[in-house]
Amino acid sequence: MSPTQTPATETPEQPLLISTAQAAAMLTVSPMTLGQWRRSGVGPAYIRLATRVFRYRLTDVADFISRGVANPAAKVVAACGAGLTASASEASEVGDGVEDSTPTE
Repeated sequence: MSPTQTPATETPEQPLLISTAQAAAMLTVSPMTLGQWRRSGVGPAYIRLATRVFRYRLTDVADFISRGVANPAAKVVAACGAGLTASASEASEVGDGVEDSTPTE
């Protein structure tokens, strides 16, 4: 490290920003997946610096990992890949497609 550089530390006044590639590596997904998450409204919070330049706060990525789930208020992309979206509440109301075959008396 040169004498003019300071160590990479994060403070509340100066959060440590990481690139899309670095955030994707932390999340063990591809940068393309992270881009899809941004467009879908899921994934860690991000900062847009320019038209196609995004950065992530290290703390936001770490929080996303520790939560283990996406923002429940965000839209959910259908698993079939058809591009259909539904709110989290609608997604929770959808069954698994298997009818209950428990006999009733």
